[in-house]
Amino acid sequence: MQGDTTIHNARLDTNNTFFVFCKPDTSIKLTKADSILSKSDSLSFRYFFDYSFKKSANYNADSAQATRKSMFTTHQLQVKSEKPYARQAYQNDWIVLILLLCFSLLAWVLIFSRKRVMQIISATFTNRTINQLIRDGDLFKERIAVAFAIIYYLIFTLFLFQASHYYLNFKQLELYTFLFYLKMLAAIFGFHLFKQLVTKFIGNVFKNNSATYVYLLNVFIFNIFMGLILLPLVIFMVYSKGPINSFTTNLSIGLVVVLYVIRYIRSVFIGVSFSKFSHIYLFLYLCTLEILPVLILIKIIIGLIDSKM
Repeated sequence: MQGDTTIHNARLDTNNTFFVFCKPDTSIKLTKADSILSKSDSLSFRYFFDYSFKKSANYNADSAQATRKSMFTTHQLQVKSEKPYARQAYQNDWIVLILLLCFSLLAWVLIFSRKRVMQIISATFTNRTINQLIRDGDLFKERIAVAFAIIYYLIFTLFLFQASHYYLNFKQLELYTFLFYLKMLAAIFGFHLFKQLVTKFIGNVFKNNSATYVYLLNVFIFNIFMGLILLPLVIFMVYSKGPINSFTTNLSIGLVVVLYVIRYIRSVFIGVSFSKFSHIYLFLYLCTLEILPVLILIKIIIGLIDSKM
């Protein structure tokens, strides 16, 4: 506005925080009105702006100028190293794709074969349901068997991958990669395939094909149930931290151990129920292809932990 000025008496400011008010000087009288023909138009509001800040040591009352210290000059970060080092980026986007694939297969199975899925879950704990599964058809030749096998191998491998990372810190060993996961997947699938071929060979040699089929079906049922149990737990193992990650990892390991023990006990009862199946051969089979691989795996993990320590 024509004839407007601003005044500010900085010497009267005695507080640590002061406010700057810009307003027209009422001591000056207007001699000529502007084009709006009003001395108190809408632009002549009392306070144009209002802000506050702390005084600093550089405050000068005579010049009515003040500066303040920047809020970004202090922090609580501790310096670990003054030398530059290469940034190690570990992307786990491939884990998201694996989980999405498993959930998609599970949704497809539940939509088209919900009754069959309920039978498989029930057969995990009761022998009567296993006989019903056998009467209803060959589970190995059904489409849901392929979907459940994919879910089991992907999730069980991811479980071993995350559990090993929890105890061995794969990121520090530079093993937290998709390539290493594929190597673990190939090793687990190859071992299970070898064990099934040996089991069928033993059944043909000793002419116990029926006992062999029931045993393999029992193993497959437990694998399906294990994959379904580990599917939600693996999510917390991958994306949680602190106590939640520790609790979920230990809980998953405990559930896997319990399921394996139940499966071994069920396998013994299946072998005993068939009179033609020799108890000595059953004991040798369980020791060679069930218990011995687990002991070798534990030995390898202990060796890796000792080398790291």
